[in-house]
Amino acid sequence: MDPDPHLPVLDRYRADVLRRLVETVLEERGEGIAGGGRALVGQEWFTEGSGTRHPLGQLAEALAPLDLSLWKGVIADHLSVAGPAVTPETLSDAEFRERLRVRLTARSHLAPSVADLAPDWLPGVAQELVLHLPGHVHTVTEADLAGHPSYADLVTEALAHTSALVEHVQGVTLPEQGTDRVTVVVGPEHFTATLATALPQLLHHATDEADWGHGVFVALPTRSKVLYRVVDGADAIGSLVRMFHQAQQAFDSEPGPVSPHVYWVHGDTWRQATGPDASGAPSILVREELEAEFARAAWL
Repeated sequence: MDPDPHLPVLDRYRADVLRRLVETVLEERGEGIAGGGRALVGQEWFTEGSGTRHPLGQLAEALAPLDLSLWKGVIADHLSVAGPAVTPETLSDAEFRERLRVRLTARSHLAPSVADLAPDWLPGVAQELVLHLPGHVHTVTEADLAGHPSYADLVTEALAHTSALVEHVQGVTLPEQGTDRVTVVVGPEHFTATLATALPQLLHHATDEADWGHGVFVALPTRSKVLYRVVDGADAIGSLVRMFHQAQQAFDSEPGPVSPHVYWVHGDTWRQATGPDASGAPSILVREELEAEFARAAWL
């Protein structure tokens, strides 16, 4: 064991995991800053939303005998009693705007109080404005906007705040080298799907990939999940079919639905690649276009 010099009950690796998990939980509680929660965590302490500094040593001692899989829950419980209650009414305009995030939501699942406020990002997918408060997410309604800029202006600002969370994502590709491989991205619970609005940065942070020039297949079935496959060969069609089924299942059965479709993304252009055909049956809608793309790439 190589003890961490600041938290000696843990080795260096586990101490670093502790700090990163505290950063993540602080951000999920809405106690980060626009650039993410990292600035609030030091080598031996963390600072919660009110500005109060807390030592990490007590947490380290509590976590030392536990499996890593249990750590985030223990940290969340610990932090839940660390800070004072924060509500929209207690925030200054600057604090209100700093805590704003954009949460993608299926338009059919929007609350009536915001259905006329939230703009579409894609057909059927709305950009819902929320306040990231300690311990919960508050949906911004018209009543909350008194003394603040317009909903549309705040969405633009909040999207920049949300995109800064991209450094917290993790990507897992399964099967790792399979012809139908799909990368599953997980990140901040309510905002992972929103991070796909900055797709190049998401690809970089999740798996250090980039668009080869042939586009990327992307699915946003729920707020907390993104699926993708960079189109880098003809076998990407297998990934598209697999994503099609996974996205539909997650959209229908998991919390926070966003879209059941797979999109073929070129730069800033998102084209729906799956959906009902003329008869209403689930189908791939871009077969001819994909064949042409694959032919131009000499993959056929």
